Amino acid sequence: MLVISGTHDLLTTAEQGRELAGYIEGARYVELDAAHLSNIEKRDDYTRTVLGFLGEH
Repeated sequence: MLVISGTHDLLTTAEQGRELAGYIEGARYVELDAAHLSNIEKRDDYTRTVLGFLGEH
């Protein structure tokens, strides 16, 4: 499981993302320098992260 959070997200905070990942055994947590729409705001970083994760599994 991959959990991605945005450092500056005020709706779903990075703290909540870290907590969620902590509840999922084997989860990977990644925090991007973005707000709520990290897949748009940091699309290259987001895409690289997702593809890297999928390539491992």
